[in-house]
Amino acid sequence: MKPELIPVLLGFATFLGTLAIVVTGFLFNNSRIGDINSRITDLRTHVDTRIDDLRHHFDERLDRLEEVFDARLTRIEEHLNLK
Repeated sequence: MKPELIPVLLGFATFLGTLAIVVTGFLFNNSRIGDINSRITDLRTHVDTRIDDLRHHFDERLDRLEEVFDARLTRIEEHLNLK
């Protein structure tokens, strides 16, 4: 090997080493972002399910309240002979 090529090859080897480290870091970070994205999706699904459950529960309670008010109003109307 010619001695004048050693600095060129050393610079090229340094560049390739740095490039390999940067690409490895990029791929690792990209996989971590994918993990975070899937966890956020799971959390969003869980929150949506919980909100739907609460909405259903609220609707049931509201229906029951409506039935109670209707029964009470009917009794008041009958008591006051409004019907």
